[in-house]
Amino acid sequence: TGLACPSDADEAKLFSSFFSTKRLTTATYEECTCCAIKPHIIKEKLVGQVLKNLISNGFVVSAIQMFKMERAAAAEFLEVYDGVVPEYREMVDEMCSGPIVAMEIRFKPTSLRINNDISAEKRQQRVVEKFRDHAGPWDVNIAKELYPRTIRGTFGRDRIRNAVHCTDLPKDGIIEVEYFFKILASSSYVDGWK
Repeated sequence: TGLACPSDADEAKLFSSFFSTKRLTTATYEECTCCAIKPHIIKEKLVGQVLKNLISNGFVVSAIQMFKMERAAAAEFLEVYDGVVPEYREMVDEMCSGPIVAMEIRFKPTSLRINNDISAEKRQQRVVEKFRDHAGPWDVNIAKELYPRTIRGTFGRDRIRNAVHCTDLPKDGIIEVEYFFKILASSSYVDGWK
């Protein structure tokens, strides 16, 4: 798996001459969850390993795009944690410290045998919960101790640089995917450069 990441603004302009700035998305906005690979993973050149980890564990990346979040966008995206998580400001700082890779995550079609008795709402709940379990606990120390094969247990550094953001609640899976692939993708935050 490869991912082109320009090293500076000049290189980003060069990249943009090869790729259209108006993009169509492959996001489905159905039975999905959001995963955002944090800037420290990109800086450490571990994006490919994170992708390999989630794909080899039965997940499909149905949409992927690089973004650079301004402080206001990061604060808005993480707003539900304001006043709840003591490290909220540091979480916002991390999300806007460099490019992030946002993804729509779904199950492989063979991973979840669709039963007509299972509602779309239940399938939505399952994908969010299963991916959240695979991402691992937010606290990297707990992840490393109890769930070392999770994404955070493997790639996380601390409670702020914990490798990925993942959707917490089933009802938020589609909303978070839409935030990246409908709202931010139509703005100047695309490709990690403004």
